[in-house]
Amino acid sequence: MPETADPAAVFDRPAPCSPLAEHWGPGRHGASDGPPGVTATERRDRALWHVDAGRAAAPATLAGLTLPRMPNTGTAPEGPDGPAALWLGPGRWLLVLPPRAPRPAAAGLSVVDLSHGRCVLRLVGPAVRTVLAGGCLLDLSVDGLPAGRCAQTLLFAVPVLLHAGTAETVDIHVPRSYAVALWETLSTEALVHGLEVCP
Repeated sequence: MPETADPAAVFDRPAPCSPLAEHWGPGRHGASDGPPGVTATERRDRALWHVDAGRAAAPATLAGLTLPRMPNTGTAPEGPDGPAALWLGPGRWLLVLPPRAPRPAAAGLSVVDLSHGRCVLRLVGPAVRTVLAGGCLLDLSVDGLPAGRCAQTLLFAVPVLLHAGTAETVDIHVPRSYAVALWETLSTEALVHGLEVCP
């Protein structure tokens, strides 16, 4: 069946409120010699949709994105700043879409809006993977988590979804109730490399 848009999904849909608003200190922090090793941005320009096919046959595409079937892979045809479909498990995906995009829909799918329940941190720079590796047992090198791949894991004891957009760009999807604790740890770990926090 063709995909259908839910007009109610884009009507008076409030923008997510950041749990980091009182903890986000824009500017340069830590080591100040040379360019920053880590640049941090909170991605608020997105809507997050959890898609579960259950026992139904999932469509090949949804919201214009190919739904990846290979574990720990993602589809982001426009690059790290564009829409993405991230594999979460058999028949389950996370769609990262523009904030005003209509609700994805297809027959037999369960689709849940997680935009208000998740915080997305983007870390960019040559020291990003070193900082993340300090709190994760996975191999987060470029070989272990190449561009386009994703991984569900614990990061400094916090459950997260990591998505590597490029060799030096990683998005961290974290439940909003853990966002402050994770950010405080990440920002502290990044100080030695030089941390630039974007407004």
